[in-house]
Amino acid sequence: MHNSDYFTLFILVLSAVSLALRLTSRASVEVRRGIVAIGSTIVYYGFDPHGLPICLGLVAINWVLGRAIVLSPHHRKSTLLICGLTLDLGLLAAYKYLGAIIAGLGPTYSVELGLGFPIGLSFIVFRLVSHLVDAHAGGEVARSPLDLLCYALFFPAILCGPLIRYEAMMSQDRLGRTTSVDWSIGLALIGIGMFKNLMISPAIAAVADKVFVPWLAEQPIPVTGAWIGMIAYGFQVYFDFSGYSDAAIGVARLLGVELPANFHSPFKARSMVDFWQRWHVSLTRFLTIYVYNTVTLTMARKIGAKASAVKQFVWRIAYPTTLVMFLMGIWHGDHLTFAMFGLYHGVLLVVNHAWRNFGGRYRKAALASDWWPTIALGLTFLAVAAGWAIFRASNPGRAFAMLGTLLGRSEWTGATLASSAWPSHLADPLLTTGGAMPITVADIALLLALFLIVWVLPNSNQTLSRFNPVFEGGGYPKIAPSTEALKLSLSPAWALSVSCLLVWSVVAFLSNDRAALLYFHF
Repeated sequence: MHNSDYFTLFILVLSAVSLALRLTSRASVEVRRGIVAIGSTIVYYGFDPHGLPICLGLVAINWVLGRAIVLSPHHRKSTLLICGLTLDLGLLAAYKYLGAIIAGLGPTYSVELGLGFPIGLSFIVFRLVSHLVDAHAGGEVARSPLDLLCYALFFPAILCGPLIRYEAMMSQDRLGRTTSVDWSIGLALIGIGMFKNLMISPAIAAVADKVFVPWLAEQPIPVTGAWIGMIAYGFQVYFDFSGYSDAAIGVARLLGVELPANFHSPFKARSMVDFWQRWHVSLTRFLTIYVYNTVTLTMARKIGAKASAVKQFVWRIAYPTTLVMFLMGIWHGDHLTFAMFGLYHGVLLVVNHAWRNFGGRYRKAALASDWWPTIALGLTFLAVAAGWAIFRASNPGRAFAMLGTLLGRSEWTGATLASSAWPSHLADPLLTTGGAMPITVADIALLLALFLIVWVLPNSNQTLSRFNPVFEGGGYPKIAPSTEALKLSLSPAWALSVSCLLVWSVVAFLSNDRAALLYFHF
């Protein structure tokens, strides 16, 4: 399907579901959830008709297991939970990694599995896992298969989240009972999100490709060019993914459902711990609740309260943190570089925790310095930027080569500056990168503009904070409000701005069948 086909299908289903919810606004919540479930099924079929039977079957089995966990005696609940987790995570692992494992065994074992990865399967499985674990812990469980289908395949967030627990989403009773404010905020988030995803992300992607194309072709690049490429790629991922998240939250708001924020100005983070509390918040929270906390409690029981501070740190902080980040890495795919990416961030987080726990007077002196916030911001940003070399690399060798280049071990022998003369036009080349396309003045100007956006301006949820645009509470982050001068208000000028963003982004979407979202198949 082309972009125009996806857009038409999505708009038709959204319109039909919105109208049906409006007509049944006084009906029971089960009826309204059923309408959303049917609409979600139609949207998913349009995206991936071959994956739909698998997802429907998985939802049906998980509903049976969830009800069985609730109704079974205590000694059988854990067995049923293990069966459900084995099914869900085993299926996800088979689709993600089985082909790579068999291929790694050599040509003798090589077979054509034909396992086309169902769209959004990772997020669907995580929702189902969350539902089962919460049911085992005594939380709310789906009353009917349609309820669970509405939750697992909720079409505004079907591709890339945000993740939300069953109880937090399904306890909301405003489904289909929307107001003019809901539509205003929803359309604003959709406009902002589409603009970020369809206009800003592709523009900065062109800059990143000027570095990555020659690099992936194993051509040497200069240190300056390498850092420009990493920063540009980080901006590309952020505006692509956060743009989708904004749009998903906006579409859900049109239906009367509040989803949690998925990004909260991550490039303003002043530590790696702070970064992961701002980046892909819903996934971080999921892994914290269902993996980190469980492992930490288990380790605490094993080592006891009398263990030394170092032993406590190793087993209650360092080990769970590294494990969680390793799982986060391999969740992205079967390439070894994804595991390296997770371990890289795991090591950085452990170092950050060690600084907090054992920094002593040195940490106190640093925190007392007026320069420390700026230094911490810069160090965190550079550490995150360097990690994109691993994430984008095609193999570990290319990852280590780029990391070496970032540290100054470049094989580049040519001139870094494209010309000794000062450029006079935006299109003039400024820096050569080893490829055919040099970095231009316009590219640097775009990077500087994006630095202004991510470091100075409020994010989309802060701009709309007076209207409570996202779900808060229950462990989900509370959005710090923006300054009054930067808050949006419902006015003709605001409506015109949102309309222009929507029209501009829709035209760009329909006229450009570009590659899918970076997180489309995760």
